[in-house]
Amino acid sequence: MVRSPRPRPGHRRAFSVLEFAIALSIAGVAVATAASLAVGLARSMRPEKKRAQVDSDARRLVDFLVGSAQVAGGRRDATVDGLLARR
Repeated sequence: MVRSPRPRPGHRRAFSVLEFAIALSIAGVAVATAASLAVGLARSMRPEKKRAQVDSDARRLVDFLVGSAQVAGGRRDATVDGLLARR
């Protein structure tokens, strides 16, 4: 049976330069991958936010126009939801 050499008292075993370089490379790849995913996710969310804002603005415009038309016609309980529910 072969024994590994024991470190001498007062001497600790440390990482070699090669081990440190490999660990640093692996960490760099992991960080670059995470950053790439974060940027891609942020870019893909922009059109969704814009589309949601446009939908919201269109909904408010339609509510306003329907409300104005119904007030002009004498009805005050008008909303798009109310009109859709009645159909």
